[in-house]
Amino acid sequence: MFGHPNYLFINAVTTQGLCNFGYMIFRIILISIILTLIARFIFRFVLPVFQITSMTQEKLRRMQEEMERTQQQQQARQNTQSRVKDGDYIDYEEVK
Repeated sequence: MFGHPNYLFINAVTTQGLCNFGYMIFRIILISIILTLIARFIFRFVLPVFQITSMTQEKLRRMQEEMERTQQQQQARQNTQSRVKDGDYIDYEEVK
């Protein structure tokens, strides 16, 4: 049986096939590990950075709106105070 030429050919194909199969399994495992690490990096670092950035922009916008409201209120108070002051004074002329 060992002397049969087809046996050597089949044995070589089977051995080569097993090596290719092992190589393919190794590649699949390696690629899955790399994809897992990339996904972990994205979910642990990249997404939180985007979330923090959007939260910071939202808080900054709220602060700007609050400052605008405060300025409008101050201007309204100054306008009402200036109106009251205008009415308190009476123009007069000196009599000789």
